[in-house]
Amino acid sequence: MRNKPPRSDPKSSGPRPEIAFRLSVVVPGLGQIYAGAPLRGALFFVLASLGLSGILESIFDPRRYLLHGVLGALLMGSSWYAAAWHARRFSENSREWPGLYRFFARPNVWQCLEAARAEILMALLFLLFLWICAMGTRAPTWLPEPPRYWFLYEVLVAFYLAVFHGIVEVRGKSEGLEEARTTGFLILTLLSTGSLILITSVPVDVLLFAYLIALPSCWFSLRNRGSERTQLQVARVFFTLSLGFVAFIAYAFLVVFWELVSGVPQYQMRLAKDETVAFAVMALFYYLLRAAMEAAIQLHVSPLPPQIRE
Repeated sequence: MRNKPPRSDPKSSGPRPEIAFRLSVVVPGLGQIYAGAPLRGALFFVLASLGLSGILESIFDPRRYLLHGVLGALLMGSSWYAAAWHARRFSENSREWPGLYRFFARPNVWQCLEAARAEILMALLFLLFLWICAMGTRAPTWLPEPPRYWFLYEVLVAFYLAVFHGIVEVRGKSEGLEEARTTGFLILTLLSTGSLILITSVPVDVLLFAYLIALPSCWFSLRNRGSERTQLQVARVFFTLSLGFVAFIAYAFLVVFWELVSGVPQYQMRLAKDETVAFAVMALFYYLLRAAMEAAIQLHVSPLPPQIRE
């Protein structure tokens, strides 16, 4: 009778083979990323994606790409099976997490990531949007023009929190502060959006889409950063404006750098001539910078109890 490998202890300091195996069964390569081998995980994911692309080609044009479909099915199936098998074996041989994983397991690192989780999620959202744009030769048809006005709401929520808490600090303690703060911001933004629709020629769907994009980040700031000191709220207003400018500079530098590397003139470069792609890149840079700023605030600002209690 063949000896089975010992099951991993759930309380051990290394990855669990069962979890790694199941993750790679769901998504090829995900178990390797969990177990501490992200490059191998990325390789298995790319191989499975190549096989899937061959299958899709054969579905859309079976007469021309039938061989691609057969080879793609073989590649996808073998890479998926190999990813699950390798994830289990790699986890069984790993007695502890890699150094990078142990670094992110530190409590202070998790606190920084927790403080910037809204910005990280927004950056991932715009990264997904860039991937959607890259899949086609033009911007998505459901987006008539870039919702560049999303940044106005980011500035507005920072300014609103600074003014709101400045007034409350002058008046003293107030009951029901959290609900009044959130309700006031929603009313203010809806009135501002309606005014822009009436007095400007910006399409209604573009303004509403910009509002919906900015709403999760603004909502997070209202619910989780509203009780901080007024001085920090005022500093966030200047940080928001300056980081928007820095994101634009970073985008311009990327365009120049890509022109030097690829040799493609800027007027032929999609990164420069496509306003939707340019908007998404600047938004991605902005939220990455915001995430770094919030992590730095979490590290350097002492968590004193707020003067205002909800």
